[in-house]
Amino acid sequence: MFMRIFKAAVLVLLIGGCHRASSVDVPAADRIECAIGGADLANDCAIQRNTNVGEFAIHHLDGGFRRFAVEKNGTISAADGADTVSSKPIGDGRVELKIAGDRYILGSASIAPAKTQ
Repeated sequence: MFMRIFKAAVLVLLIGGCHRASSVDVPAADRIECAIGGADLANDCAIQRNTNVGEFAIHHLDGGFRRFAVEKNGTISAADGADTVSSKPIGDGRVELKIAGDRYILGSASIAPAKTQ
């Protein structure tokens, strides 16, 4: 009897711990359009900037993320992993990034190179 109650309690805790983030959890200024795995573009990702070291991360709704490095010349590369990043300006001060089947649309000001001292 104890084991059945214990298993049920553990299951409830595990299910309760599963939280799917929504775009409401992210400030509007940090939301960006993304298409993960070839899906349609949606305003479902969030950007986290670290301009002091010239890096930024893009977080997906499913908890996944990608980290990018911005070189002093403005070139963008994957901060970890071996996937190649392609970027192109698409107008209105926005840039499209593509990496391994994922696409991101963000403002070019969001990905400024590292500050020099």
